[in-house]
Amino acid sequence: MAHYARLALSATVAISLASSVACGTNDPIRESAAESVRFIGQSIAGGQPDTDDKFVVAILSTAIATYICSGSLIAPNLVLTAQHCVTTIFPEGGIDCQNSTFNDPHPAASLYVTMSTDAIGGPKTGFRPAAEVYVPPSNGLVCGHDLALIRLKDNITSGETHPINPRIDKEVTDGELYSAIGYGNVNDSSGSGWRRKRTGLKVHCQPGNCDSTYIDQVKEWEGETGICHGDSGGPALDSKGRVVGVVSRGGTGCSSPTYGSPYAWADWIKSVAAQAAKEGGYEPAAWVTGGPSDPDVGSTGPGGPCAKDGDCASKVCATENEQTTYCSQACSDDAGCLVKWFCDTDKGVCLKGGGFGQPCKAPEDCRNGMCAVDSAGAYCTQPCGDGGPECPQPTQCSTDKGWCFVPSAATPETKIESSSGCATSTHARWPIAPWTLALALVALRRRRRSG
Repeated sequence: MAHYARLALSATVAISLASSVACGTNDPIRESAAESVRFIGQSIAGGQPDTDDKFVVAILSTAIATYICSGSLIAPNLVLTAQHCVTTIFPEGGIDCQNSTFNDPHPAASLYVTMSTDAIGGPKTGFRPAAEVYVPPSNGLVCGHDLALIRLKDNITSGETHPINPRIDKEVTDGELYSAIGYGNVNDSSGSGWRRKRTGLKVHCQPGNCDSTYIDQVKEWEGETGICHGDSGGPALDSKGRVVGVVSRGGTGCSSPTYGSPYAWADWIKSVAAQAAKEGGYEPAAWVTGGPSDPDVGSTGPGGPCAKDGDCASKVCATENEQTTYCSQACSDDAGCLVKWFCDTDKGVCLKGGGFGQPCKAPEDCRNGMCAVDSAGAYCTQPCGDGGPECPQPTQCSTDKGWCFVPSAATPETKIESSSGCATSTHARWPIAPWTLALALVALRRRRRSG
C-alpha cells in the first residue's frame, strides 16, 4: 500500500501537463496551416462530478511523475485510451500532422488504472496494474494513430462495474450528440484528478468533413468543447453509451477537441480484445467476434433481446412493459444491479434506467432522448402514431403530437417531490395528465438534434 500511496501523490502534479492550441482562436476550422499546430495531452470543463460511470478510469504512470490520463474499460481486462498516454511524442510540444511521431511505449509495469472518482486523494477502489500495452500498426505519426489498449493483469468483475462497447461498426456523423467523461481539468490550469461528465455535446465534423490540416481526415473527428488537460484517452459516448471517440488533443480554453475514431481501427481493436479475452479466461463480447456493438442487440447478456428466461445467460428475461423485454438478472435492491439500472423489487429483477415512465430531468436521462414535462412533473416517454409501435398500457397516443401519454383518469401509485417542488413518479410509476406544449417542444427539439 505504501507503493500505491506514492503513486497517488505523483499524480497530484499532473495538472502541469497542459494541452492547447498554439494560437488563441476559438474557431480552428478556419485557422491557416501555419496556425494549426496543437499541443497534446488533454477534465471536462463545464462538466459535473461523475460517481457512477466507473467504466471510465484514470491512468497513472510511474514512468512520468507529472502524469494523469483517462480511459474506457471495454472488456473485463482491457482499457481503451490514447497512445500518447502510454508513450512520449517527438518533437515535444506542438503537433504537426505531417511530422510529429510517437516514441516506443512505456513498460506495462509502469502503468496503473483506478476506477476511483477521485484519482488523486480520498477513498480508492484500488490501483490495477497493467500487464501489456498495445498500439496500432502505423508509420509512427501522431495524427490518426493516437489510440492504445492496456491489458490489465486481473479482470475487473461485474460487481465492480461493467465494460462498455466501442462503436466499431458505425462512424460518428456530423451533429450527432455525445457525452464526454474524463479526469482532466475544469480550465486550462486546474482541477485534474476527479472524474467528471458533460452531456449534450455535438460532433463538429465527422471523419472526411473536417476542413483543416491538423486532423487526420480518415481516422479522426472534431467535437464541440469541454476537453482539458487530463482528459486524454477519455471517451466520447453516444446515446447508447458506446465509445465513438478517444480524446487526443484540443485547443486553449478547453475548446475544439480532436478525437480518434474507434471505427477506423475496428479490426485492430477486435483482434486485441480477442487476445485479452483469452488471457483473461472469459468469453469475448459479441462485438469482438463480428456481432453488433449495440448493447441491446445480439447478446444474451444484460440488455440483450429475449422472449423467455431461457434466452438469457442469466435465465432472467425482464419485462419492462408489454413492448420491452431484455435479459437481466435477479435482485433484491439496487445494489444488485449494474450501473444505471435499478431493482424492481416487486418483480425481483433489474431494469434499465431511463425507460418509459421513469423520472427524468433532461432528455439525456431517457434512453430514447424524450423527457416529458407536464403538470405531473418530468418523465420519459416515446413516440407513437404514423405506423409506429402502439403505446404500452395504460398509456394512450396523442395523435396530434405523436407522443404516448397517461390519460388523466390514471393516477400514479407513488409520487415524490423533486427539489424544484414538481411532482415526479418513482421507478416505473406512471405520472398523471395529458401532454402540455412544453413536452412537445422538449421532445421535438431533441428529435431534431438527434436526426
